[in-house]
Amino acid sequence: MPIQSSTHLGSYEIVSAIGAGGMGEVYRARDSKLGRDVAIKVLPQTFARDADRMTRFQREEPRRLMKFLICDSMMTDRITGAAA
Repeated sequence: MPIQSSTHLGSYEIVSAIGAGGMGEVYRARDSKLGRDVAIKVLPQTFARDADRMTRFQREEPRRLMKFLICDSMMTDRITGAAA
């Protein structure tokens, strides 16, 4: 079931849906602690109860997050003029 805009998940406020795929739905959200937009992936409940799918999710997501953090860091350096 899709999450509605303005729904709060901890310190995150859902802004809009980005897309959906085989592992769940992705939403644009606002992180009130950091004051920035983030992407949140939500797994269907049936997947969350499936040990194999949870293992796959935990294995895949850190790699994707690391790629994002490296890219985000490089963009910040370019914008601020900091040395990489």
